[in-house]
Amino acid sequence: MVDALEPAVAALEHAASQGLTIHEGFTMAATAAKKGVEYTKEIRARFGRAKYYGDKSIGLQDAGATSVWLIFQAMSDWVSNNLI
Repeated sequence: MVDALEPAVAALEHAASQGLTIHEGFTMAATAAKKGVEYTKEIRARFGRAKYYGDKSIGLQDAGATSVWLIFQAMSDWVSNNLI
């Protein structure tokens, strides 16, 4: 989960520090979270149930990171549809 959450929060903080709109901030956060999800496919799982797969976890998308990305994508979509 942290693999997607950390870059999403960093993107929101960056957007806020640059004075960007909430729409731009959540768009950046969703994009950053998606990149975090993609990163999980390249590494060996060390936590959660996936850690038992060992090297077989390489190439698999982390479910927790995917959930975080979907949440940020939903927030971005909501902002786009309701605040613009």
